[in-house]
Amino acid sequence: MTEYRFAAEADYRNLIEMANRAFDPEHHTGDFEKDTSAQSFFPRILPKLYQNIKTAPMHYLAVEDGKIVGIVGNFDLPTIVAGEKLTVIGIGTVSTHPDHRREGHMIRLMNDSVERAKKLGADYMVLGGDRQRYEHWGFENAGVDPVFSFDEHCFRHAYGKDAVFGYEFVPFSRECTAELSEAKKLRTAMGTYVLHEADQEYNIYFSMGAKPFFIRKDGAFFGTVMRFKDNVSDLRLTDPAKAGEVLNDFRKAFELETLRVNRIAPDQEEMLAVLSRLAGESTLESCQMIRVLNYERTIRAFLRMKCEISAVPDCMITLEFENGERLRIGVVDNEAVVEKLQPSAPAEIRFTDPASAVNYFFGHLRYITDFGLGELSQAHFLPLPYFMPACDEV
Repeated sequence: MTEYRFAAEADYRNLIEMANRAFDPEHHTGDFEKDTSAQSFFPRILPKLYQNIKTAPMHYLAVEDGKIVGIVGNFDLPTIVAGEKLTVIGIGTVSTHPDHRREGHMIRLMNDSVERAKKLGADYMVLGGDRQRYEHWGFENAGVDPVFSFDEHCFRHAYGKDAVFGYEFVPFSRECTAELSEAKKLRTAMGTYVLHEADQEYNIYFSMGAKPFFIRKDGAFFGTVMRFKDNVSDLRLTDPAKAGEVLNDFRKAFELETLRVNRIAPDQEEMLAVLSRLAGESTLESCQMIRVLNYERTIRAFLRMKCEISAVPDCMITLEFENGERLRIGVVDNEAVVEKLQPSAPAEIRFTDPASAVNYFFGHLRYITDFGLGELSQAHFLPLPYFMPACDEV
């Protein structure tokens, strides 16, 4: 008989080993101390979660005969959006033991996780993974993540072939406490960021195998960046106008033929302007998948952020959502308006499933389509600027 329960700290090692085996059975050794494969060793690829025993109780388990056979992580990600604190649950490490697949464990664990988030009063849930798989639970791609691509010619035309601006890129070190403090100031100055325990500030920058660097100019702290081979994310600078110069030196320092930059927060307008002019090519991708549970609070926070970023013409729409919420949503004098309506109030648009609502409000294709709802010109504030930094992914 299968027991479904949340883990205790005593389950810490066993749940990590099960996840290692499930995600990469080819390289899994079964030895907690020696299994250091970059592909499978969870404490290495997600240290903020798996070098922290306090996160063990955030894992919902399927257990058979005392053996963990399924896991869904339910991670607390308290998130600040435009100054408002939202309750967010990050779903991660979704895995089933190879010998126990197709037994229904994942369906049960995911169903229970969604119901638990509702009972906790979560505003939304977030995960990364296969869209078709998780759409079953109401998750849909959200956010507009601009991706900028550079090669040697971009920088040569802008600055000259031999230009070097003197920026240094120093690997993160726990001993650099002053720079870690400055890094946190930059991170929490963004319009969207996750609240982390103080002792995890160092670990968060190593998410998904990233190599984080302090950026220095003339020996002084200038910013941070996370490197994933020839891709960099979460570039944050004390002077965003110098983003092109920093990337010019970064490419040369690591002898990269091409460079891809993403996860620039939507409120970093000066940096976005610099990168858009300098890049050889730019595209728009989605950020992550989310499921909204409380539309009133979630939409209000991101609509406030939209109004802070840009001037939005007055507009108003009324909507009904699949969870029964009826809202009047819009902008008046560049101020966000989100009001509850009575259950009997008429609604111009009705959503019968959560994925459609996410697509409509947060999808990056919202720039070019209203998904057949016939009011593209009316909702001037869409899409809303959903964003999650790379350092906060689970």
